[in-house]
Amino acid sequence: MKVSRIKIPELENSIVSNTKSANYQINNHEKYENKTLPVNLNILKFVQNKHNERLIKVLYQDSETEAPSQEFKANLIYFYVFTLIYILSLGVFAVLLHNSEYLSTKHLQIHMICLVIIGILSIIMLIFILRSKKIILKSRNIFLVIVSCMNFYLILADERILHQLTGEKYHDNRLPLSIGLVCNIVMARIVLFDYFLYVFILGISSCVMFLTTQLALSGYSIYATLAEVTVISLFVVLQIIECYRADYRIKQMFWRQEQEVVEVGSKTSLKEPYGVPGVNIESENVLMRCDNIASNLKQISRVVIYKDVKKLLKKSLSDIDQIKRKVAHGGFETSRIELSQAIDYEDREFITQNFMELNSVRNTLHHQGTLSELSDRVRAFPFSRYGVNELESVLSSLGKNWSFDIFFIYDTTGHSISIVSKYLLQKWSIAENSMISEDTATRYFEELENAYYSNPYHNACHASDVLHSLLYFILNTDILKNLVPLNLLAVVLAALGHDVGHPGLTNRFLVNNRDRLAIQYNDSSVLENMHCSTTFSLMNKPGCNLLESLSQSDWVNCRKLIIEMILETDMSKHFEVLAKFKTRAIILSDLNITDNEDKCTILAMGLKCADIAHSAKDTNLHVKWTKLVSEEFFAQGDLEKQKQQSVSMYCDRETTDLPKSQVGFLKNICIPLYEVWAKHLDSELINSIPLNLLKNNMAYWENMIKKRKGTVIAKIQDTWRDEAKRRQSEY
Repeated sequence: MKVSRIKIPELENSIVSNTKSANYQINNHEKYENKTLPVNLNILKFVQNKHNERLIKVLYQDSETEAPSQEFKANLIYFYVFTLIYILSLGVFAVLLHNSEYLSTKHLQIHMICLVIIGILSIIMLIFILRSKKIILKSRNIFLVIVSCMNFYLILADERILHQLTGEKYHDNRLPLSIGLVCNIVMARIVLFDYFLYVFILGISSCVMFLTTQLALSGYSIYATLAEVTVISLFVVLQIIECYRADYRIKQMFWRQEQEVVEVGSKTSLKEPYGVPGVNIESENVLMRCDNIASNLKQISRVVIYKDVKKLLKKSLSDIDQIKRKVAHGGFETSRIELSQAIDYEDREFITQNFMELNSVRNTLHHQGTLSELSDRVRAFPFSRYGVNELESVLSSLGKNWSFDIFFIYDTTGHSISIVSKYLLQKWSIAENSMISEDTATRYFEELENAYYSNPYHNACHASDVLHSLLYFILNTDILKNLVPLNLLAVVLAALGHDVGHPGLTNRFLVNNRDRLAIQYNDSSVLENMHCSTTFSLMNKPGCNLLESLSQSDWVNCRKLIIEMILETDMSKHFEVLAKFKTRAIILSDLNITDNEDKCTILAMGLKCADIAHSAKDTNLHVKWTKLVSEEFFAQGDLEKQKQQSVSMYCDRETTDLPKSQVGFLKNICIPLYEVWAKHLDSELINSIPLNLLKNNMAYWENMIKKRKGTVIAKIQDTWRDEAKRRQSEY
């Protein structure tokens, strides 16, 4: 979702007009001046270049259309009207002086050539500025060149200099070019928005060049020359001083805006967009409208002078903040979601069928020490008792090596859940701290593994891989510092049980076919409710009650965390869950992992990301998992064909374009989810490995599509050539 930057119209619409001393004082801007402005006071540039770039955008570009701003357009008119009149005037008077025999033909030609070149150069630059948004941001450099060229002409084309260079006769009746030099500095200030550095360069260079050329070439008395240079330099220096004052005020006002944006943005706004293009979520729309209203009220508050009105505005801002928090904390029972028609039809249908609830679519588609404290006393795991010594070094990379290959464990032992769970419970002393006997843990996880079906994708290996990915998020971020062993036990159970008993069919299929599971769970998160139920039902088997030694409160907390984590993996609620988490974690930034409710939210999002983590693994692993999940989808499609039902999107093995389907899945589902998750975790490791691999995998599938298109085109071209040869042979 695209989030508009907070704007201050007072600055953006009149940043230049508010640089006059009287206006600046009347508006009391000096009261708000920052005494530690991060600007190099010698050249008046921000220390960080990003602020300089942002200021240029504010001055030169319209914030909505990126076209030239109204102020810049006005400055362009001033500059080009002045340039046109000045060029025409010099041209006309040069001709008149020539006709009066005060200007030689050669000098006339020099003047006309220079004026034509300057005019053409100015017009070309104007065309580029009006046609290219990128050139607009380079306008300062362009006008520095134009004005420099004009000054160069005005200094060297002075009759007193030209006659020394050309040997032509000199007359006192000459064009007043030195006056134009002074006017040019004024116009440069206007079109450069009082940019001190460039005005300083133009002013000083012009004065120095004028002085040196006049002393060296004019032949005039040194006193007469110094007198003229002194007058011009005095005017230029005054312009430079006033330009410094004006530019400093602009920097002050701009920095106030930037500080207000950061202050407000840290509480209420999302500074970077982390949405899915084309997916419109009602709760986010409400939050954005609240931001707009709050921003408008802040603008009004700046100009209101009555204290009682200011109090009302402050109360209104507080009410808006409460509304936002209500929405973000689940104030809506449901969030209506709309998909843009700009999304590819097949991708839109796939998202509608698998990542949105039916009612979301509108006619369209006790404390034992933290884990980080316990990690200091992790002991070597006696893996020899399980008869597979060589696996200890492999399992030690669980939660450490992002692209850990669970298939190696399964191919070596024929098991995954039972091996991984035993290792982790021993390594982190979870069984010991939770008073779980080794026999009970062994029996439970064996039962859990056996409860998984031999689906191509939703099987015990997938569950173990999801646990590894979730542990990677935990062990490599600050989450670890806030978890106790009971939390990790819940994480292990939730991850390993999140797909237990999965039939290899989607919720939508089960609901449409009135399956007993759909009837039992009222068509609501059918599989996820079943996974939760099965995870705990297995504990009722003899010798399998993994949580029997927990106190009542610990049991309740552990069960609550497990259920919430598993239920969040329902992909039909994907956009609703993502919008809620994004609002809490990024827009409001009020998630506190020390709070149990928020801890549930964060760990649930972690499991959700881990559930599709294959999309962010090494390409070889990703492709392997993709083929497995596709085969599972195709099996459902075959079943739908047998039942003479419409085949779900991307479930028809005969028509599904696998690279295209993966590009849509990664672009619309995985990347937006991982960007929000990485932003919340604020971990360089998460950004540099999973997120980058995810984008690499998307590029892999896109390249597959390009290669296929190239092959098809080549085949068509070969066919055309063969046909042309055949016809040629016939003739």
